[in-house]
Amino acid sequence: MSKKFTVKEVLEIAMEIEKNGERFYDSYEDFTKSQELEKMFSLLSNEERRHYNYYKDLAGRITEEEKEREYLGNNRQYLKTLAQESVFNEEKLAHFALEGIENDKDALEFARDIEQDSISFYGIMKKNIPSGDRDMVNKVIDEEKTHLMMVEKMLAKIK
Repeated sequence: MSKKFTVKEVLEIAMEIEKNGERFYDSYEDFTKSQELEKMFSLLSNEERRHYNYYKDLAGRITEEEKEREYLGNNRQYLKTLAQESVFNEEKLAHFALEGIENDKDALEFARDIEQDSISFYGIMKKNIPSGDRDMVNKVIDEEKTHLMMVEKMLAKIK
């Protein structure tokens, strides 16, 4: 039988996503020569840090029973796949460091992909957290959508 995928684990993944996102944006903020992109990546880094703190606070507030509730069925497998193969994970960050993103367009395309993955992950995640906290997760999703629009707008400028 497979290991349970609990609310606690999902919140830990959400915190890791945000922490890794902050690291990516900080790194690229220092790399780009564009002042406009530097400013945008600084803003995105700060947003990721704020989201991390929200999920950390939420993890501290939910009950032990809620933390151990298992994600069921397809949602569990989908979340597991997203967490392992997408979003801001260590492997993607290592790829960024090893392969090097050659230009601003590459970095923006990478950022676009991971923002889209984050939105998908949080959309499934919110269905399994306490109902009183879903509004805040919706707010984070809306902010991630704003990030995505910022990135896409910047991409359109440099294509």
